[in-house]
Amino acid sequence: MRRIALLAVVLLVSVNCPAQFKVATYKDGKKAALSFTFDDGASDQLTLAIPQLEKRGWRGTFYIIGSFIPEGDGTGFTWDVIRDLGGRGHEIGSHTMTHRNLLEIPYTDAVREVYDCDSLIMARTGVRPLSFAYPFNAADARIKDMAESGKVGSRTTQAVLGGRTTVDGFTKRLDETINRDGWLITMTHGIEKGYDHFTDLETFIGYLDLIKGREDDLWIAPFAEVTSYIKERDDVRLDIRVKGKKVRIAPECSLDREIFHSTLSLETPLQVRKAKQGRKDLKLKRFGEKTFVEFDPFGSSIVLKLSKRADQ
Repeated sequence: MRRIALLAVVLLVSVNCPAQFKVATYKDGKKAALSFTFDDGASDQLTLAIPQLEKRGWRGTFYIIGSFIPEGDGTGFTWDVIRDLGGRGHEIGSHTMTHRNLLEIPYTDAVREVYDCDSLIMARTGVRPLSFAYPFNAADARIKDMAESGKVGSRTTQAVLGGRTTVDGFTKRLDETINRDGWLITMTHGIEKGYDHFTDLETFIGYLDLIKGREDDLWIAPFAEVTSYIKERDDVRLDIRVKGKKVRIAPECSLDREIFHSTLSLETPLQVRKAKQGRKDLKLKRFGEKTFVEFDPFGSSIVLKLSKRADQ
């Protein structure tokens, strides 16, 4: 009897502490994040890279150049192929209409390069591009503000994953990313041909296997999804109310819900028996000593029902 009473007190104290509930740094409590990004629409990204990503359950971000995509039938990246990729969970991002250096042309031309590509992707796929990659990685504050308008963000840092990459160098960068709770964004062009291509497909696969070996620590997702998660995570506020073994959490996110789209992971050391947001049952995952609840930061209040015993 005394043990049960003590357990109840411990549980009550734990629940009443707001610090017991927070948004995880990355989805499902992963230590770090990784996004595969591919530039320029090289044809062997379709034939070689995508099958290898999907074989491992991963999805990538493909930055396309608007004028490089044929309007009719063709090989490689066509609008039919691009629509199909989007439907399979890959991200289609904008990389300008003609791949000009945006810092070397008049600002009005730079605006046209970005907006025309965005509009073309929207018109041909029905989905607005949510992220942008700068040709030659060239941008300043003015270009960045313009290019990110209506998007979750743009790629401003990246780690080359291609012919110039070394296994030792990439391994070091990957480990550093995990150790500092970071986000590694890879940039690839060709696989077996084209700019900065690998020696062969097996070399590319070797890097994927290296990443796969660290998957327990990595959330692997397209660029826009990770960007959206980070910005929502940093913006959302949680109003937490406790009544017995029921916890009500009201999320409030000030970002544009038409653009930001990622669900967030609520983290708690407490045992959660059931979670709902409105009428929807939320996904629960238990890793180690923590429970993670996937929720919509723009949605209604979350209701958690805690287990009666800490070991349930």
